Amino acid sequence: MAIRENSNILRDNNLKTLEEKIEIVPQKDRTLIEELEDLEKTYKLFCLAESNKEGRKSSIRYIDLFINNRCNLKCKHCYVKYEEESEGLGVDEIKKVISDLKDCGAMVFGIVGKEPLLDWNKTKEILYFLKEKRKEEHRLRFGIVTNGTLLDESKAEELKKIDPTYIDLSVDGTKKEHEYIRGKGQYDKVINAIRNLKKKGLENKIFISYTLNKKNQNVFLPLVDDLQKEGIKQFLVSPYLTTVKNDPLEVSLKDYLNFVENIMEESKRKKFNAEIFIKNDYTSKKYQVELIDKGVINLNKLLVDDNYALWNIREINGNKLLFNIQPWDTQNWYGVRVSHDGYVSDCFSMFYRNYPDRAIGNVKKNSIKEILKLYINS
Repeated sequence: MAIRENSNILRDNNLKTLEEKIEIVPQKDRTLIEELEDLEKTYKLFCLAESNKEGRKSSIRYIDLFINNRCNLKCKHCYVKYEEESEGLGVDEIKKVISDLKDCGAMVFGIVGKEPLLDWNKTKEILYFLKEKRKEEHRLRFGIVTNGTLLDESKAEELKKIDPTYIDLSVDGTKKEHEYIRGKGQYDKVINAIRNLKKKGLENKIFISYTLNKKNQNVFLPLVDDLQKEGIKQFLVSPYLTTVKNDPLEVSLKDYLNFVENIMEESKRKKFNAEIFIKNDYTSKKYQVELIDKGVINLNKLLVDDNYALWNIREINGNKLLFNIQPWDTQNWYGVRVSHDGYVSDCFSMFYRNYPDRAIGNVKKNSIKEILKLYINS
């Protein structure tokens, strides 16, 4: 689930306590796993009920659209370590997918790649199309995820005209750590992208995506200090995920907990004037459960936003830490990914070269509406 898109919802205070939205009957003597299982059942019923209120037959809300499957970098932590030469979806095909998904109730669209700026004309046309769709539904949110290395002034000017909800730039540490992951010279390029966007007045649209790994776990707050000098106030932290056993970049549960607790402790001593989003979803469930188990996330103080996302928000010394809660699989009934060549699947399936075999369908053969209907009915 892409949580950047809901930042405006959170600022607009369109949040309710979960108890206001869902009738929860407290029960004693339950294990954490039992508590999460009960919450999942209640939450899914809530999503379906809210969808029915709006006259929709689907609870689909979040969409990631892969524009291409090629990149100009070879990052050490990239989970899509393959490139397929198969023909991708055309602009008109992608537009139809977007329109169909919007009809199903989708409100949040992320344009991703591998690297979408490598196909800028295609990406730009899709972003303008989403801008038009937003005129039909003001709650619609969309943005772009990029490594930033190709984001020059002309693209920044175009993005100003498009006015996306967010622009996600990947920065994986201060210069040394970032370039260990992404290659020599890449840090200065992404800083230049930030400055190009800032010249166009887009600094408040920028989200810094920080993939937490073993190499950069100690430099997050120094990076926050550096980028705040550039006017950046929004940071999104996701744990590095891998399918490789004993991966040297993977952080342990203990390291992850220490990382989050260190941010909380430093918040008591220093005002960052930043919003730090700690991303949690089904693919990183083990980290999320650790935070819940240790009391960092409080299940008794959950909030729900207009797009049905669950939150636990900590405010410490004027600093805001936002934890989204999603320890269950929401793919294909709440969130969907569409590959560059039309395969519909969950996020984790994209880790694998055989992602077509793991998909629930392809929009070149059936409409996305048909694919989702068959999946949900099954």
